[in-house]
Amino acid sequence: MTASSDTSRRGRPIFLVLALGWAALGIIGIEDGRTWYGAAGIGLGLLVGASYLWPDSTVARFMLAPLWRRKRPADR
Repeated sequence: MTASSDTSRRGRPIFLVLALGWAALGIIGIEDGRTWYGAAGIGLGLLVGASYLWPDSTVARFMLAPLWRRKRPADR
């Protein structure tokens, strides 16, 4: 039995790498006694991981949007 393309769709692989990296930094922060840094790292890892698992979510669209939009020149 094969999965349909809708259920097997995942986000960009770099999001998975970033999620694991943030989670690892969060765990290291907690082990060093920096609870807030660790919680922030794990939270960012969860946020980026969610954008990998659900690429059509609002979080993923927000992360992929450009920071500055190029203004189109006015037609004169």
